[in-house]
Amino acid sequence: MRRRPVMLTAAAVSFLLFSVVPVVEWTGHLNVGLLVVIALLTGTAAVFFQTAYTAYLPSILTPADQLEGNAKLHGSASAAQIAGLGSAGLIGQTIGAVNAMFANAATFLFSLLCVASIRKREPRRERRAVRSKALLDEVGEGLRCSSRPPLSEPGSFSSPRGDSAW
Repeated sequence: MRRRPVMLTAAAVSFLLFSVVPVVEWTGHLNVGLLVVIALLTGTAAVFFQTAYTAYLPSILTPADQLEGNAKLHGSASAAQIAGLGSAGLIGQTIGAVNAMFANAATFLFSLLCVASIRKREPRRERRAVRSKALLDEVGEGLRCSSRPPLSEPGSFSSPRGDSAW
């Protein structure tokens, strides 16, 4: 999938979902079930956005600029994480937790506008034939991997010979 449209969609979905919370509260229909659904959907959007933005950067930067670009990207993400947590508490205390969702929604609107303003487009990739069960195969592989014993347990390592002599 092309990453920019994924990022735009995820930011727009997050903006809308966080904007809905105060509106639903004002109408008196806010409940825990709705908050759980919104949390699940915004969490899903965050996974898509974060996966897409880390994969998007190398496609729009030259190889010589990628190291600096990655450093700036992750540095700004860390700074936003630190500043965001502190400011969220201050905003929540000042205007209330539900109304603070508008401030959170504004950050996603800002993100949406920033991604939309990127002029350099990612190059088109040639379409490859994709097996219809590729995703299911990958999910199965992940489940098999996660069901194995943790690496820290004795005997969880095996050598190429098949013994546990590592």
